[in-house]
Amino acid sequence: MKEFAYQYEDEFINGLLDEIPMPIFYKDNQLIYRYCNKAFLKYFGLSLEEVIDHTVYDISSEHLAIIYDKADKDLIESKQDQYFQTKVIQQDGTERDVMIHKTPVLDKNAVFCGIVGVMYDITQQLVQTKRVEQIEKIKDFLLEVNNSILEKSGFDDIYDFILEKSINAIDNADFGCILTLGEDNALKIVASVGYLENETKEYRLPLQNSFQWKRTMGNIKDTIIINDVQQYIAQEDGSKFLDNIKGYRVESTISAPIFLEGKLFGFLNIDSHKNNIFSSEDYEIVEYLRKQLIIALTNFRLYEEMIYISQHDSLTGLNNRKYFEDSLMKLIARSSRYKETFIVVTLDLDGLKKVNDTRGHLAGDELIRYFSKNIKNRLRASDIVARIGGDEFAAVILYSSELDIAKKMNKLEEHFLDNPIMLEDDEIVCRFSYGIASFPQEGTTYDELIGLADKRMYDNKKRAAK
Repeated sequence: MKEFAYQYEDEFINGLLDEIPMPIFYKDNQLIYRYCNKAFLKYFGLSLEEVIDHTVYDISSEHLAIIYDKADKDLIESKQDQYFQTKVIQQDGTERDVMIHKTPVLDKNAVFCGIVGVMYDITQQLVQTKRVEQIEKIKDFLLEVNNSILEKSGFDDIYDFILEKSINAIDNADFGCILTLGEDNALKIVASVGYLENETKEYRLPLQNSFQWKRTMGNIKDTIIINDVQQYIAQEDGSKFLDNIKGYRVESTISAPIFLEGKLFGFLNIDSHKNNIFSSEDYEIVEYLRKQLIIALTNFRLYEEMIYISQHDSLTGLNNRKYFEDSLMKLIARSSRYKETFIVVTLDLDGLKKVNDTRGHLAGDELIRYFSKNIKNRLRASDIVARIGGDEFAAVILYSSELDIAKKMNKLEEHFLDNPIMLEDDEIVCRFSYGIASFPQEGTTYDELIGLADKRMYDNKKRAAK
């Protein structure tokens, strides 16, 4: 009767344990499996015969079995409950994350008899936690972008900054690039991570030959994941992946189109050497990045426009008086320190008042633009040219002598004589007067240099009027 009671009790307990959805197991003092519930067998895809009377080395891969075995031996030594997170590989090769709680079984003399363990699958929780961490990482990244954007000196800086942060935010991202679409409807790489720089500089690809165009049949709208991306390569049309520093073959790409003011501006591409590696979570992150990148670039464009407006004359596109004054003051300070020389030139457009009075201010504006364009075209990009008043202009010319500048001014006068401007069916010769002053020989302050150049300009104007 007692044996029947024990048998009934065992069956009851086993039946109860089989109803528990978490995998449960028991190992004896030799660390051999003596019991497991149905959830354990189902979780690993094993039969009862494949588990009972076997060890972890029989049912797990070697590298995981070593981890499990060490944990068991640590528990035997400590005789304390054990909690730890690890990975398991199911029969079909699926890798799962689990939390294991193990308790030592001791007899009344505290002699170790075995281990009871319960496993909790935490894969989904980790995925969600990881996703939240990624989103937080993205938010931190975007905050950094917004805070840092005003510190960047140009679009190249912002491209590099955003691309580097984007790749850091996406798991399994090996390489990446930002491409922009030119007026010739060809893509060029303006920033890259992981690709050989000498190749990215020369890269040009017509939009219709791009992976994005082929994948969408020209209907480029949203972020897309392209797996088996090598299938879209055709050497005859120039579509290819550039060589990368790791020598990997790119298999997967997330490509996010960037639209500014309703027009395709370019792409943010994140690449991996693994196929089918990017998840829906990665897609959402890149899509979020795409939208924020558009905002960042739009804001940066507006910022650049504001800077340009604050430094340039709206009529001519030349630098304005404020920018010229600031630049000249800085140049004086630098040149004083490094013993450099330069020349200041002031110019006055002759006859502007007469044109305004007889033909109107629109004609006068046209004359100013014509004069400005020709001055700018005959000076170097390193020189500073500005409109500092209605008909007054100034320039700072580096690495030239007074004789060289006089020759340039004479050639400019000859050009205007040979190429008069047409104003209301009349040919008007553009005439001007100029004066020069050398730093530091003839002045070491702003007022001294501008004052002397102006005096010489007005002297020349008087002589020309005689």
